[in-house]
Amino acid sequence: MFCTKCGEKLQEEGLKFCQSCGTKTEAGLVDLGQFKSFYDSGMYSNIGEKIKTLAKVLAIIFSILCIIIGIVMMIMGSVLNSNARHGSPGAGMIWLGIGYMFLGPLFSWIYSFFMYGFGELIVRTTETAINTAKKQ
Repeated sequence: MFCTKCGEKLQEEGLKFCQSCGTKTEAGLVDLGQFKSFYDSGMYSNIGEKIKTLAKVLAIIFSILCIIIGIVMMIMGSVLNSNARHGSPGAGMIWLGIGYMFLGPLFSWIYSFFMYGFGELIVRTTETAINTAKKQ
């Protein structure tokens, strides 16, 4: 077997690089079909987009859940206040519910940035790997 760039005879079969000029040999080439079929099959196909979608869905679900929990806490605080003879023992629960209603969705939204960013990182890394394999 000979190098396709410099024409030097390769010392061993199956070398990935020419020992003379360093050009990648046939044995060192990536079979793009195998590469793409691995990433495009099964549950890992398009995994970056799946993670990005999951980030959006979880942000919405957790936001709704925090609002529901906040409303329940406010109702519990109101019930405590209505049953109290002196003062307002449920005021803290009401404020906690209000805080939960506003801060819970905010933190859920901020967390989704990290998860969405991770999905985007996987998408870009896969694209780079495929484009690099095409060029070689």
